[in-house]
Amino acid sequence: SHISMRPDLHRERVMAGSVKDRVYGHFSSLIDTRTLVPKAWKTGKFKINPISPYALSSFMYTMAGFMILTVFNPSKNYIGNQSVDGALLSFQGFLSYKADVLCFGRDSIWHAVDRTVASLLTLYFAASKIAFLGPTDLIFYILTLGFGMIAFSRSRLARSEEYADFQGYLFWHGVWHTTFPLGFVAWCSYRHSL
Repeated sequence: SHISMRPDLHRERVMAGSVKDRVYGHFSSLIDTRTLVPKAWKTGKFKINPISPYALSSFMYTMAGFMILTVFNPSKNYIGNQSVDGALLSFQGFLSYKADVLCFGRDSIWHAVDRTVASLLTLYFAASKIAFLGPTDLIFYILTLGFGMIAFSRSRLARSEEYADFQGYLFWHGVWHTTFPLGFVAWCSYRHSL
């Protein structure tokens, strides 16, 4: 059930390889059931409080989904299908919590499910919205994407074997969980007010 590639060789192949190798590396990492946290965090000494801000940040997706389904529904200015978008975001929150909190530090199929669904949702939301965005919409998009990428990069740096900054990881991964849902809710609020 695990990808048989060694992590050190995987990174080397992805960084130095052809486009084909990079695409393969990205998709193989999505379906990898291994936890990607540093070895020291797998010892059981690093526990996640299930009601900590980090843990609850997973449900920011769910909160955004419920808001799309309730507060902003119906909205004549929404781009896309509100029912589908709200349900997908709501579902992602539970997947994120299962993978990032309940299965933290141990290998689990939930890591692969969370990574795959989150990646597909990101592609879906980008593809279903970007062609229809006006200038003000693009400001929301660019700011959300920019802050999200900063948080993502910082969480990955804190999670690296080199730094292994547990508190930094919890903070930045929580910010990562919060940035896209809040940006999306802000955008929905703007669209709803038109």
